[in-house]
Amino acid sequence: MFKGGMGNIMKQAQQMQERMQKAQDDLAKIEVTGEAGAGMVKVTMTCNHNVRRVDIDESLMDDDKDMVEGYVEFKKLAKRRWVM
Repeated sequence: MFKGGMGNIMKQAQQMQERMQKAQDDLAKIEVTGEAGAGMVKVTMTCNHNVRRVDIDESLMDDDKDMVEGYVEFKKLAKRRWVM
């Protein structure tokens, strides 16, 4: 009886692992977009934290370089914040 019970537990664990992998694969296909600076900077990421796109409004390119770099830093902070 113990062997049958243990085998059943192992089978259930494997099924759960397969479902978790499928969920992770599904999340990798979903994209979300965050905005900063009233939409002047947009970062699109997948739900597994891969940055797909960074859009910076053209008007920011005329401004101070440090400001533009600060907006780009948003991408790094967003990724770190949601990974933890």
